[in-house]
Amino acid sequence: MRTHMADESKNEYAAQLQNFNAEQWKHFNSAIPQIFKNLQDMDERRTVKLGETYRSFAEAERRVIPIVSKCLDGMVSAAKAVDERRDSAIVVESFKSGFEPPGDYPFEDFSQHLSRTGSDGTISNTPKGERERDLAPIPRDALNKMKDVYEKNPQMGDPNSLQPKLSETNCNIQKLRSEIHKNEVQRRCLAYSNFGLCSWYRGG
Repeated sequence: MRTHMADESKNEYAAQLQNFNAEQWKHFNSAIPQIFKNLQDMDERRTVKLGETYRSFAEAERRVIPIVSKCLDGMVSAAKAVDERRDSAIVVESFKSGFEPPGDYPFEDFSQHLSRTGSDGTISNTPKGERERDLAPIPRDALNKMKDVYEKNPQMGDPNSLQPKLSETNCNIQKLRSEIHKNEVQRRCLAYSNFGLCSWYRGG
């Protein structure tokens, strides 16, 4: 009985060992080589595609080289043709303000207009309109011109930035006009003082 069991176990072991060796042979002689062959085929296809890509890239570059060369030739020609005088003149023409700088202010003896002259106590007979023009601050015209330039060319400045100066100038003009009016009243009072017409101005 024991001998029979030993023989059966021996035969079972021999069969399992034979199966194992067969599977091992298939694994190392068939399955693994097939896997490596598939990997090799895939890498060869990758290499072929990479070569085709490089070839296409080289052919495209070869086609555009004449175009790039022509562009570079044009850049060189343009650089050689630079005229700095003409370019600076164009810049000046584009950004010039359009009005001339103001001239020198002439010396004016305002005492001839505002103080008494002669023994009769009268004041200069210069017309009121002329005195206003004489006393009107000339910079107002320049500021108005500059504001007009800024409005037409916003890149040169903000026209609203000139408004405070214009307001100040207009205020000064109003003060000067008030002084002129006051002096005009005084002149008339002095001229007609003998008739007692200016008691209202002198306060009695």
